[in-house]
Amino acid sequence: MHIILTGGTDGIGFSAVKQFLKMGHSLHLTYRSINKLKKLHSFIESKNLGKLVFFYKCDISEPDNINYFVSELSKKKIAFDCLINNAGVILFKKSFNSRGLEKVFAINHLGSFYLTKLLLEKKLIHANGKIINVGSSAHQKS
Repeated sequence: MHIILTGGTDGIGFSAVKQFLKMGHSLHLTYRSINKLKKLHSFIESKNLGKLVFFYKCDISEPDNINYFVSELSKKKIAFDCLINNAGVILFKKSFNSRGLEKVFAINHLGSFYLTKLLLEKKLIHANGKIINVGSSAHQKS
């Protein structure tokens, strides 16, 4: 399977990466933090699975980043089997993206919606493909 996974460098996403790679799936992962990417990359290299993983720097709160990510995926000429919208954040200090939208809302909701919309419009998700939106219990920690 060819899987797109946002937020694959930490938490649930990192665990999912490990499981999907054990099953031999091809992964197309977004990342924001180079430090978290290094940790994931070390794991992938230690298991000699580098040929199955493709990394894309993408801040899901930024529409321009999402546009670029989708254009890069388009170049692969793959009908993806699954999109997992997993990227999410908790920010205790209010911050905004380049368009003035509050970042938590932009990342946790709008970005996933926009990414999904673009992938469907460009027919990059297989006709029988799955779209999974992951949530967390982070709201309980505030």
